Amino acid sequence: FSIEVWIKPSPQFAGAPSDYQTILSKRNGNSVPNGNGYDLRLRNNIVSFNWNNSTMASPYPIGEDRWYHIAVTYDGSYRMYIDGIEVVTAGGAPPNTNSFDCLLGAMDQTGSPPNKPVHYFTGWIDELRIWSEALTVEQMHQMMNQEIDNNGGNVRGTVLPFDINGPAPISLNQLSWSDLQGYYRMDDIACGYLQPYDGVGYNGKIRNIFTSEEQTAPLPYTTKANGDWQNNSSQTPWTYGDSVLDYPNSTGVNGDPIDWNIVVSSHNVDSANDDIKLLGLISNSGELTMSNPNQTQDETNDGIGLFISHYLLLNGSIDLVGQSQLIQQRFTVDQYLPSDLDQASTGFIERDQQGQGNIYRYNDWSSPVGRTGSPQSAPYSVGDVLFDGKDASDPRAITFIGGYDGVNSSPVQIADYWIYAYKNKNGDYADWVQIRSTGDLYAGEGFTMKGSHQPIAAEYDSQNFVFVGLPHNGDISLPIASGNNYLTGNPYPCALDADAFIIDNLDATSGVLYFWDDWEDNTHLFNEAHAGYAIYSLSGGVRAPNYNIDTELGNKTPQRYIGVEQGFFVSGDNAGAHIKIYNSQRAFEREGGSNESIFFKQSGKKKEQFVEEPADKRLKIRLGIESENSFNRELLLTVDERASYS
Repeated sequence: FSIEVWIKPSPQFAGAPSDYQTILSKRNGNSVPNGNGYDLRLRNNIVSFNWNNSTMASPYPIGEDRWYHIAVTYDGSYRMYIDGIEVVTAGGAPPNTNSFDCLLGAMDQTGSPPNKPVHYFTGWIDELRIWSEALTVEQMHQMMNQEIDNNGGNVRGTVLPFDINGPAPISLNQLSWSDLQGYYRMDDIACGYLQPYDGVGYNGKIRNIFTSEEQTAPLPYTTKANGDWQNNSSQTPWTYGDSVLDYPNSTGVNGDPIDWNIVVSSHNVDSANDDIKLLGLISNSGELTMSNPNQTQDETNDGIGLFISHYLLLNGSIDLVGQSQLIQQRFTVDQYLPSDLDQASTGFIERDQQGQGNIYRYNDWSSPVGRTGSPQSAPYSVGDVLFDGKDASDPRAITFIGGYDGVNSSPVQIADYWIYAYKNKNGDYADWVQIRSTGDLYAGEGFTMKGSHQPIAAEYDSQNFVFVGLPHNGDISLPIASGNNYLTGNPYPCALDADAFIIDNLDATSGVLYFWDDWEDNTHLFNEAHAGYAIYSLSGGVRAPNYNIDTELGNKTPQRYIGVEQGFFVSGDNAGAHIKIYNSQRAFEREGGSNESIFFKQSGKKKEQFVEEPADKRLKIRLGIESENSFNRELLLTVDERASYS
């Protein structure tokens, strides 16, 4: 069985006859702590579950300042959860049956006529559910911040549009509405009785309650005004955030974060300098700004992560300032459903990236967004999603012009002559497709583009762009034939784990990623370029050899994590295969950090320190090779237990 309920304790009145505060009971209040039956109680700020002659108590006290979700499950072992965090376990037999009344907020008694209940609860109680199943923690997390309903025999939340599932396989862990034995939303009162929702349970006779109270439990968290995410003062953005609620993704009773809240936002909310992790986010309107508030609000901001495990509906906007990132993926291996982005979303994200500023130098790009208001399956163009980010807080439409040279104006002018794609072709130079700013691209495809600055000063080597649109999410698949090449890229608004990408595509590609590094072009002539392809495989990365000068190498080594909006080439290795890009390959890694992601551009304003593979402890042998005819290459040999003998 399982019992779950929301409670908000209040101080007991002076002279209260008992310091036991009963949440739910079915036992004799005169025989506590012994006797048949059970009770869930609060005493001296400690929640305990007591059955027969046994007890288990949380080691963590709760306060009287906010709502807490309390749950107890039994499947041969007892477990207690506070706000979805397991706090104590115990073994024992199930509670013995008895003839005492089941009471919410007190205990029944005999032997003291007129046998009025005892051990009253002081405070608020909401959303009581009694199950004939031991809920899994995954099921509990999904239901904690929303009411539930019957969806054809399955249990579905009233906020997030999916059935409640336990750990995979789903066939063994589908929660059924028939498992629910008692359900009280506390909003249906008739003739002095609290009525169960949908007839699940028995009418409860109300005693000594004469007023209807406002329902203030977070079912779910909602906004009421603009404000800062962690503000609990009178300026809080959260409904009841200044009285009976903490902010979403706050700290649990044991010090661990509560990573499974559900939020419905309709206002402008600014993050603190902490990552935000949620089970679900419904953005009806307004903007969620993700940034380090202690730094300049532009592309130099170190940024923070927004993690969403189950569901995102984006009708407002999310501004990923600087290196902030949006990561949608399963938080645990037990999660059955993937993280879903509702394709009916009409909103957008904004994400900065600094590309080549020089009019002669290429970047290989990959958009993290599609066209606003269109599903991910629809095509988009560069002109749909790419904006001038000279002022990161005010992205402006780029003017795409003819000719070969861009112009450093406001807004910037980009020569769309140099915007090309390479899609599943056999390697011939003639197979590049000039798509300009209006040609079709699909999620996961890359494109080339040059900058808008004349090469007159180092400060012009980098310029900021902003991608604006509906973020890409979920599984992405691109066909690739054996021996063909594809300019693909990181399609998500976060870093991509190159190792995970390679392993997931061993049946489709050669296992090598090629990153264009263009470090010293001052002409459009290809045979005078200082550029080439840096290489990354499961062994690690090596620098790019110059296409035209054999003695010269590039200045960047690819690392495990691929930067946001970075394009790269792969080669097909099997007929009829597909490039596979998954949410499980996503990661939150900043450029310039200890496990840095890399975007191949000239150094700009962003803090950068390119350290070769700081977290890679494998034995490596690096060789710099110079042949007699001055041919210069880097070679890398890595000892890896995953390697085969073939």
